[in-house]
Amino acid sequence: MTAQFEKGTTEWKRRTLISLRQALNSRYFLLFAISCFLVYFLQILYPDLTVLLGLKANLFFKRPWTIFSSFFVHSLKDPMHLLNNMFFLLLFGYMLEREIGSYRFAVLYITSGLFANLSAFIFYSNSLVIGASGAISAVVVAMATIKPRTMGFAYGAVMPMWAVGALWFISNYFLVVAEVEGIAAAAHLFGAAFGLLAGLYFRKNYQFSEEEEKEEEEIEDEEINQWEEEYM
Repeated sequence: MTAQFEKGTTEWKRRTLISLRQALNSRYFLLFAISCFLVYFLQILYPDLTVLLGLKANLFFKRPWTIFSSFFVHSLKDPMHLLNNMFFLLLFGYMLEREIGSYRFAVLYITSGLFANLSAFIFYSNSLVIGASGAISAVVVAMATIKPRTMGFAYGAVMPMWAVGALWFISNYFLVVAEVEGIAAAAHLFGAAFGLLAGLYFRKNYQFSEEEEKEEEEIEDEEINQWEEEYM
């Protein structure tokens, strides 16, 4: 039993170290998440930043930068707005960036955020639109389109990515129909639609295996022990 336990512990350490290295190599999803946290900290110090950086469509020509800056801003009244978005960005952003590469991920994230904000000109012209939900919707649905059989976590359960993407569309559609106050659900749908198109493009032009990928990196016991001494 002791030998089996030690073998299992070593394997867990190996996989943990590989995951940490892969996460550090996939840098843009972390950069976007850190940027949102930093902006939120500045919002706490300077609350007027929320209005200055948020998108209000009827004031767009006076503050054109807000179509970009708004998806780094989150509600000061509801910290879960930021935490929920960052949870999904860290979870699915890491997965998607590994699949399509850092540069393509960065382009997809920014362009989908801009596209999602177009919804403000149609549905929320007199409202302040803030949050990364549109871009994150694109990330989730793009991942679901590229690797539909990969397992993901959403709505409190583990499920295939195709189910995550479908539920994401359905739940936000009903939020739009119900006209839930305080949620720019149309921006989520715009982002999800962009993610679907981007995912279909990547599936057509790049090869993605549906089989679970094998770890290519080998880590020796000595390196695991060194990592433990430094970080644990």
